[in-house]
Amino acid sequence: NVKTVGNFQTLLQSIVGWVQVFFYIIATLFIILAAYDYLTSGGSEEKVKAAKQRVIYAIVAIAVAVIAGGVVRLVQTFID
Repeated sequence: NVKTVGNFQTLLQSIVGWVQVFFYIIATLFIILAAYDYLTSGGSEEKVKAAKQRVIYAIVAIAVAVIAGGVVRLVQTFID
């Protein structure tokens, strides 16, 4: 139960922490899949393009995770 501002901060930190972990795991999987696609492409332009797209998605996932952590710190600054 959220009854104080401190409890809200703790809840928000916990949620964002799990979201960050989720995005890091997804990004890692996308990088591994992109590497596999690239290595098994055999020169196929379509597979190389798909691998590049997966790397871009991984970078976006990492950026979202980093921004989520920054938002928590920003909210903490305004609440404290």
